[in-house]
Amino acid sequence: MARKLSSHASKRFLNTSYRRPKREVFVEGDWVNIKENLKLSGWDYSQQELIHFYLRSGIPLSFAIKQLTNNIGFCPIRSRSFFNY
Repeated sequence: MARKLSSHASKRFLNTSYRRPKREVFVEGDWVNIKENLKLSGWDYSQQELIHFYLRSGIPLSFAIKQLTNNIGFCPIRSRSFFNY
């Protein structure tokens, strides 16, 4: 008996660049943009990760930054734009 050819396409030449990782989107924007703004404002990596934790918990960005500055006792000078009074 003749063998039936399979109808599925080979993945040998499949371009995998179309797969994008899921981006975290918060009310203030997506995490990648927020993180870049925090870097430009002078926040270091560990502080950015704490802010990220607060955002994932559902806390707004301005409150997360206020909470972090209360915990560490200071904030970078260029970060005043994050405070919504």
